[in-house]
Amino acid sequence: MQIDSNLIARLGEMTCIELSPGEMEALAADLAQVAAGMERMGEVGFDADGAEEGAAGDGGIANVLRDDEPRPSLPRELALASAPAQDGGAFVVPAAFAAPAPAVSG
Repeated sequence: MQIDSNLIARLGEMTCIELSPGEMEALAADLAQVAAGMERMGEVGFDADGAEEGAAGDGGIANVLRDDEPRPSLPRELALASAPAQDGGAFVVPAAFAAPAPAVSG
């Protein structure tokens, strides 16, 4: 796969990210390294679908998750004791996203 400025520009358009020429050059170099690594994996016959169980170095361990059972948790007052801000028994945090703009009719 050829990583060129056209591909990087298209990726920027698709993701709605404005990239400076320097950022485009750095991203092209990073993606070229990723593509080269994928090519090397193909050369050694890497096949995730055909890999034997335990081949990923997990020692054959399977399903190490515990059963999901209810158990006592931290009391609300204790959990909120060090909160910088709280309201009605809940943490108050800054908004992560701006409110959507009102729809324009007409």
